[in-house]
Amino acid sequence: KKNPDFFMKDASGNALPYLDGYDVLIIKDPSTAIAAFVAGQLDLCGRCLPNGGPLVETIRKSAPKATLVKAANPGGTEIYVNNAKAPFTDPRVRRALVKGLDVAGMVQVLGKGEGLFNAAGVGIAYKEWTLPEAEFPKLYPHDIAGAQALLKEAGYDAKTPISIYTDNSSTDNVTYTELLQSQLKAIGFNAVVAPVDYADIIDRRRRGDFVLYTSGKSQEIEPDGNLYPVYHTGGSLNYSSISDPKLDQMLEQQRGLTNVAERQKLIQDIVRYIASEGLSLNPVTGQRYMYWHNYVNGYYPHLFWGYGVKLMQTWMAK
Repeated sequence: KKNPDFFMKDASGNALPYLDGYDVLIIKDPSTAIAAFVAGQLDLCGRCLPNGGPLVETIRKSAPKATLVKAANPGGTEIYVNNAKAPFTDPRVRRALVKGLDVAGMVQVLGKGEGLFNAAGVGIAYKEWTLPEAEFPKLYPHDIAGAQALLKEAGYDAKTPISIYTDNSSTDNVTYTELLQSQLKAIGFNAVVAPVDYADIIDRRRRGDFVLYTSGKSQEIEPDGNLYPVYHTGGSLNYSSISDPKLDQMLEQQRGLTNVAERQKLIQDIVRYIASEGLSLNPVTGQRYMYWHNYVNGYYPHLFWGYGVKLMQTWMAK
């Protein structure tokens, strides 16, 4: 609800926000949300369609005056690799993971045909801050023979099972993890999917009680927020127990650069390094679809925390 004493005003001196308030409805099924939108029961949707598919055409045909925006999801699904637990204490095993994954296959299978390559914490959605788009596929060569050679060199024992924990409340996460499992088996890992409650996932990652786990990942607007806390030794979100002096030095250096071009180049080098070393993986992401009726004015969504429910200067013209 609107706070009548809120201090901000627009450029003309009018009190913000314009709206008296708004209601948020939690609708888990995308087709139900779209039916409500077409019927005029919803004014806008921040992120009702994680990916594309036939439902997009339903909006275009049934609500032709609505605005429909598609953008790359900055998050994706993270594969947390515990650098402090065998077998991933050995960098050769981590590199085998990167070398052998069929990320191009993941891109095709996931995201209803609208999957995208991704890397580290700064993917395609970050535009000039990340790698040239053509470079992403080169990070993941899908070299099974090369991956198997690295595992052999490392003395990896294929008889030891590796559990991949994932949140059992997310169908997308479980599907992603099952695909990952099949690819790991092709390389030579004895991978087992272990779906658990979300609360258990949170507890395990805080304690470091996992070897691999997959989870959707929320992102920050500034690249540093996705890099330093996640990959720096002792970082507040360093669930993969990464401790790499070279990476630490690069992460610290980018924080002190004031030249934008120099900092962009260094962040790109950081993304390359994290991906190539298999310190933690976020190889694929999807698209986000956001839509709203034409009578909703002064609104445009964003892709980060809050997902588009930013209504400070939004007004209705019904």
